Amino acid sequence: MAFLTKTLTLTGAAQNAESGGPTITADQNSLSPPCCLITFQQESGEVINIGSDATVSATVYGAALTGTAAPFEPFQFFGSTGNSIKLADFWVFGTAGKKLHIAMVLY
Repeated sequence: MAFLTKTLTLTGAAQNAESGGPTITADQNSLSPPCCLITFQQESGEVINIGSDATVSATVYGAALTGTAAPFEPFQFFGSTGNSIKLADFWVFGTAGKKLHIAMVLY
């Protein structure tokens, strides 16, 4: 297992969680390696919405990161053996310029 982190700067539009900044790779053959755990954590009190496709918005989402004071609670997604999750499976929407911190535990 490996542990990787990434900080994503939001654009103010729907964006794939794999986008922006350095591409995370576990090896030369995978742009979005399989994970058993992905954690999303906001940096400020701004709402960040998480969805499964490019339709994620302020009103269409599956999960929302909210909070009014630090430390902000993370939101975690778990995969299982044979049913891993990938960072590319997630889309996010939030205020342009805000940061989303992502941590992953790879299989």
